[in-house]
Amino acid sequence: MAGAYTHMAIVADAIKSFAVDQKFGKILRENKNFLTFGSVSPDIPYLAHLALGGFGWADIMHYHKTNGIVKKALHSLSAAKTKGKIWNYQMAWLLGFVGHLVADATIHPIVESIVGPYTDKDVRNNHRECEMIQDVMIFKDVMNLELSAAEYSDLLKSCIDHLSFDKVAFFWAAHAEVNCPMADSFSAKNIIDSYIKELDTAEGGNAIAKAFRHFGLDYVYRTYSDITKKSPDLVNKYYANIQLPNGLTGSFRKDGFEYAVKNLVTIWSKIERSLFSTENIANIIPNWNLDTGIDQDTEIRTYWS
Repeated sequence: MAGAYTHMAIVADAIKSFAVDQKFGKILRENKNFLTFGSVSPDIPYLAHLALGGFGWADIMHYHKTNGIVKKALHSLSAAKTKGKIWNYQMAWLLGFVGHLVADATIHPIVESIVGPYTDKDVRNNHRECEMIQDVMIFKDVMNLELSAAEYSDLLKSCIDHLSFDKVAFFWAAHAEVNCPMADSFSAKNIIDSYIKELDTAEGGNAIAKAFRHFGLDYVYRTYSDITKKSPDLVNKYYANIQLPNGLTGSFRKDGFEYAVKNLVTIWSKIERSLFSTENIANIIPNWNLDTGIDQDTEIRTYWS
């Protein structure tokens, strides 16, 4: 997976490609809290498991019919008789969720090229280190923010405290359960409450760092200045001069972040057409394995073939 902050930055940047005075662009801009929440939603069960136990739904979100929730949710939105504020909130969340899938399909093959396949347990620490450094660098270079100033948990809490949040959580849970009926019920409220609890109890106020503890790591996010001054070798390896899946070298900002934004804008444009014109929902997004970026129906690595 791409790092949490990279997911947030990708959806924030992709908004710029949609006109302010058009309905789709307004939904994106007026509901950034739900959009951002959607962009990290597939990973939320991973952190929640610290309190609840089990990886079930987190793994389902990353490996089992990963496009299923999107297709089913889009059908529901298209068929809705009333398309008011609740519809907009649910749409914004779904667009963020889509952003997560596209980012993983674009970026995780890059991380694999740099450190090796995620299935190799010996390199999982390197995966986390790579993604966390990319998070710090992207957030500073693109958004001019240090992660400690990003107020990640506050933003999510503002979404969760929203009067209509239950409607969005139900929308997520309902389509997750339809997509994977053989799994246990998807208790969105328990998962989200546990997630916030873990954020609240994270060490040193570094809330999102706790999200990586389920991998058995002791990493915490470092500051931009600390990384660039003390670890230029890691900046070069993971960010400035990276190995790409096509055998070439490039930079993470251009060939990872900007490429993911471009891919997301393409998918969002298809969704816009599916809702407001004639695009076929079934063709919008592949059934990716989010660790590899490979479409599990065709065995094609969508963005790096």
